[in-house]
Amino acid sequence: MFADLSDELRAQILRWLPGWAAARGEAVMQSWRSTLDEEWWVDRCRLEFAVVERSARVETWRQRYVQLLSASRSTTGRWSYCSSRHGLGDRVAQPRLFVGPSGKQLFNYGGWSGRGPQTDLAYVPLSVLQAAAVRGAADGEGNEDDAGASGSAGSDFQFSFAGCHGRPPQRAGVQTLTPLWRWQHGDRPSPGLVASVAEELSAAGALPEDFAVGSSLVMTFGGAQGGYNNENNSWSIGVLYEGEGASESNILWGQPKPKTRAAGDQGLPTARGAHSATYVPARFCPEGYPEGQVVIFGGHSHDCSQSLSSIETLNLDSWSWEQVWTDWLDVPCFLGSLAEDRESRRGRHGHTATFVEVDDRGYIIIVGGGEGNILSGADSDRSDAIVLDARTLEPLCILGLDLPPGVPPPGRHHEASPGLGSEILLFGGGRAPGAHVLVLDAAECVRHARNNETSLRVAVRELAPSTPAGETASRPRGRKMHAATCLLPWAPMFVTHGGWCTGPHFDDLWLFTLGRSDADLRDVPCGRQREARASFGSAGGGDGGGCCCCCCCFCCCCCCLL
Repeated sequence: MFADLSDELRAQILRWLPGWAAARGEAVMQSWRSTLDEEWWVDRCRLEFAVVERSARVETWRQRYVQLLSASRSTTGRWSYCSSRHGLGDRVAQPRLFVGPSGKQLFNYGGWSGRGPQTDLAYVPLSVLQAAAVRGAADGEGNEDDAGASGSAGSDFQFSFAGCHGRPPQRAGVQTLTPLWRWQHGDRPSPGLVASVAEELSAAGALPEDFAVGSSLVMTFGGAQGGYNNENNSWSIGVLYEGEGASESNILWGQPKPKTRAAGDQGLPTARGAHSATYVPARFCPEGYPEGQVVIFGGHSHDCSQSLSSIETLNLDSWSWEQVWTDWLDVPCFLGSLAEDRESRRGRHGHTATFVEVDDRGYIIIVGGGEGNILSGADSDRSDAIVLDARTLEPLCILGLDLPPGVPPPGRHHEASPGLGSEILLFGGGRAPGAHVLVLDAAECVRHARNNETSLRVAVRELAPSTPAGETASRPRGRKMHAATCLLPWAPMFVTHGGWCTGPHFDDLWLFTLGRSDADLRDVPCGRQREARASFGSAGGGDGGGCCCCCCCFCCCCCCLL
């Protein structure tokens, strides 16, 4: 009967089926095959995964759908690559890993190295990382002479450094870098805004030809100096040209002049470090934000003696700052009323804030963090998640996190990264950080907030590491103040680099390949466990060791030791 229907009617019916169900039907009903063409699979990738570009590693959109399906709702993964010959050295105090807007390059911004705080931007092609994951390269394998950005078999890859122009951001640790785009649905500021910013910031010097064409924007904000002291409120906008192939990446830095000043923006923004800065696209903002906004939340101030709960926003059209007044007293909380412990439950630093879209509405999910100077011992970590409405910036609820047994909470200085759908991947953080890749379902958090449920708790699951038969299990050491990001939808991988626990800073970079089962990981070998090398000027080591004590180390000043 289905075969007798017109092609148009058949297509309308199949449009309501998920891709995996349609593929099963196609296997037994040949009449479906003419309907399930490339256009149909493009539509499924867009509707089910919000993906609008095909990966270069697959030839058809059907293959792209299969790739995304195997990476969605991952239950396992494999630590598949470990190296310290990547060219970045050791980095701590929140270096920032992020994928470029077209999915061609993985970038690393800043962090605190042996030479102090950095504002450099380095990049490596994602195709090189994917090849490294399959090779399973590790230190000591391959030929040193072959090491380089080419990523040829048997070699370690290296990051290249982007050309930097204009006025770089102020150097600081625990500084945020926020990409002003989302790969879902192509959300980003308009090309007109990018071109106007590039023109304004390039007035003082020459740039590569057609620099603004195809470029995107990033933003840096705040940060602090050694020992968590001397927070600042400096901010910069970068015009990023991603480049590909032989075309190098470039970035132009500066600060656009405000078109107007919002009422009450005097004294803004507040100086802070270890805060969060989240891009909210225009379609999720109230009127008056045609290019979207950046939402600053929390952080520490006054030499880390105060943890903040304030929210401030930067309008990306007018470049003006605004204070958002928030009443936390009546926010539903898993602990009960906030009145008893109001201030301590609100203020936090070292948390993460991830924008998610659920049922065509925007939310910001704030996870973990804590209070107090991690060097003093008088500190605490949070095991909770705040749901903010992205349009009103009102907190809807505070949820407790139900973690797997033996897994520490994502406390201060963990990392969070959006995966596919509504998943948020978490890694590290806290006084005793673990090496567990965790998944928080943002849609479940929003459901609790919408339904005013009495049980304000949400489960967090772990992606259990998989080890091939006959190989030794391997994973990185637990860490905080590191960099980490998920490479989806471009590649089914999670990458982490640098950071610190106790003793030397870490200089290792690890890849974690994601999958639904061991079958998805059959071509992925294990990386080899190794000890992190000491940073410049560092001393001590091991879990009982002390952090380095030198003028260029973020975690100490010359008169304090951990």
